[in-house]
Amino acid sequence: MGIVPESDSKILDRLAKESGDPLERWRLRARYVLSIGYSLKEASRIFSADEDNVYRWAERWNSERSIAGHP
Repeated sequence: MGIVPESDSKILDRLAKESGDPLERWRLRARYVLSIGYSLKEASRIFSADEDNVYRWAERWNSERSIAGHP
């Protein structure tokens, strides 16, 4: 994933704080820790989530600027 621009980190942090959806907040926090330099493996451990899921959340953020759940 790599480091994202500082503005993205700030956006992710703000969105996570404002989100009323616990699952979305969790996904945003996982993407946030990636944005500040944690590895995919570290983020998946921190959030007790499968690496594939964390990767998909990151990819969704990168392409859609959203981490909302898909049906």
